[in-house]
Amino acid sequence: MIMLCERCFAPIGDHENYVRLAHLDQARPDGTIDWIHTYVHTTACVDVAPLRSPDEDPDTGSWDATRRGLSPAAAQWSARRAPRHG
Repeated sequence: MIMLCERCFAPIGDHENYVRLAHLDQARPDGTIDWIHTYVHTTACVDVAPLRSPDEDPDTGSWDATRRGLSPAAAQWSARRAPRHG
């Protein structure tokens, strides 16, 4: 399977660090759930999320098309906890 990064659209190599994100696709009448999985590089693409000053309002994850749905706060949290591959 070829995994493409949600941020840069580049393929994720076998030995690159990444985080897998699960997005709810649909809930079926029988109670089962269909998921869509996406992937983000944890070194190259997550590091672009800048740290915020304590004086700035927190990032609540509001929609911004340039982030493609991944808020800087969520990206940093994921990068700190992602398993290291390679």
